[in-house]
Amino acid sequence: MSLRWSSLRSLEVSLSRALTPLVGEFSCLRLERSGGISPLPLPLQPAALLRTSAGVAALNISNQQQQEKLEEVKRSVMRALKCQVPDTMLPQVKYLISIGVRIDDLSKISIREMTAPRTSSFRKVLHRPELIKAKVGFWRQQFEDIDGSTIGKMIIRSVNSLFILHESKLKERLAVLYSHGLDKHTVFKFLPKSASVFSMKLDTLETKIESLKAILAPFETNSEDPNAVLLKLLSKRPSVLTRKPEKIEEVLGVLTKHGYSAEEVAIMIVKNPNILSYDRRRVEEKFDFLKDLQDFQDEAEIRSFFFSSPKVFDLSSVNIRETFNFLRKFNSVSRITKFPQCLSYSLEKRIKPRYMILNNMNSDVDSFSNWLWLSMSTEDFERKYCK
Repeated sequence: MSLRWSSLRSLEVSLSRALTPLVGEFSCLRLERSGGISPLPLPLQPAALLRTSAGVAALNISNQQQQEKLEEVKRSVMRALKCQVPDTMLPQVKYLISIGVRIDDLSKISIREMTAPRTSSFRKVLHRPELIKAKVGFWRQQFEDIDGSTIGKMIIRSVNSLFILHESKLKERLAVLYSHGLDKHTVFKFLPKSASVFSMKLDTLETKIESLKAILAPFETNSEDPNAVLLKLLSKRPSVLTRKPEKIEEVLGVLTKHGYSAEEVAIMIVKNPNILSYDRRRVEEKFDFLKDLQDFQDEAEIRSFFFSSPKVFDLSSVNIRETFNFLRKFNSVSRITKFPQCLSYSLEKRIKPRYMILNNMNSDVDSFSNWLWLSMSTEDFERKYCK
């Protein structure tokens, strides 16, 4: 029975990892479509990736390129601290360069480790070569597609949780997340975005997830997947799991109080999970602000405005007022409410400059009403209007 090509590719990867130490002059295997396996000589590999002993993909860059990047890190540290990177840190810095950690992130990591006071709760890793390579290898085993850029962000944002905590404890927390229906792609996003989840006690993590499930239950309108909203939220904004449940409940209460149905609330918070990170007062003031403008016919029109673009909740009332008043000069309220996203663009950097260009061209009112002049990319705008 023939295997599908995707399955064969998976077999190729597994065999490559298992046999790499045995093939000597060959560093990986090639799987032919005919089903045969042939070694791929090192010089013929696509300039892609080589395996390191830590089990993570290392960028295939020359020693000279690594040295240049190392010198760049050293210069950044010298500019910031007026001193050299300690010799004990250099091998680890070079190792992180070899696996693709970004230079600016690596500079931040080095500076932080060199300036952290002894009383700080922050734990250092650049002085511990065995630890850092072992942890990089561990995360590579959990997530095969993890790259150096992500590793750098993980060290910056939560080195204590992701690089100091024992592997058995990390595996326990991963198991809890998977047990609640989160897939690898979603859990992977926790690493650079909300790593503090891994430092929670197991029972706290379980309680957080169950509480969020209970709060969102009235808004789970998909009968085939009762946790659809929860999983989409965690995929887009993992940090929602660290938010106090009662705060989330208050925000959802504000939205339902203003007449949104359960299905509408679900759509809004999935479109913009940031809503759940605000307190009740901030959400309320957005509704009050639009009422004060007295340009909307009724509350139904205000509801429609926010439903069309929940991202407006991210804007300050001052920004909304200034942008709204400017656009109001050459657009009706009804036109603005049909495209509330217009308030999300920068007034000084985008709206005014483009308006001035079109105005100098004596464009008629209809040119401003379709909003393409605002939504199109800079390249498209320049091509069309700045010849």
